[in-house]
Amino acid sequence: MTTLNASETEGQMRLEARLIEADQLTRALSSCLMRGEDSLELVPRLIQKILVTESWKARQRHGEVVKHARFIDYLTTTPPEGLGVDPVRIKRLLWREPRILAMFERAIAEGVTQGTRTDLQPRNNVTKLVRGNSQAYTLRRLQRDRPDLLLKVEAGTMTAHQAAKEAGFRKTLTPFEQIVKLVPKVTNKEWQAIVKIRKREKPSHAHSS
Repeated sequence: MTTLNASETEGQMRLEARLIEADQLTRALSSCLMRGEDSLELVPRLIQKILVTESWKARQRHGEVVKHARFIDYLTTTPPEGLGVDPVRIKRLLWREPRILAMFERAIAEGVTQGTRTDLQPRNNVTKLVRGNSQAYTLRRLQRDRPDLLLKVEAGTMTAHQAAKEAGFRKTLTPFEQIVKLVPKVTNKEWQAIVKIRKREKPSHAHSS
């Protein structure tokens, strides 16, 4: 039988204490989400602490250690192993805290880009958070190509959209480009209305020779 020395015993006790604290944070977050109303005001700070301490990676529950390799798994896995929460719901609760929101979406983006399976996760939620012009997609590109701007987003001095424009990921469309982009969505009835407007606005001298 292996006997632990005092240093090893102390290290094990500290680890166990951290795992228990991680579970307490998860329980507190879950409780706030379930109770709703005024309790939701506590969600941003709980999310921040869970991310900063990386408590989502491992916690001790009823003597057993629960682990997650990805933050999105921690969020979406059915309780008690995970929170069983829609990431989009958390995102809505963080809109007044841009720095925490940036941390949250960065954690999700890092998890989804690790090459592990995403087909077992809610596809719509993952798509909303990591594809197209979503903030998570932008944060992932900033992390890869412009980490200096990402730091400004996380500090709350710049929005993700502003950083994307400065980095050249997005451009401001001209009025003509905006019209061209909307053309496929225009209905026949709307086209008729546009034609009538153009006829009224057409200069009278346009027909003169």
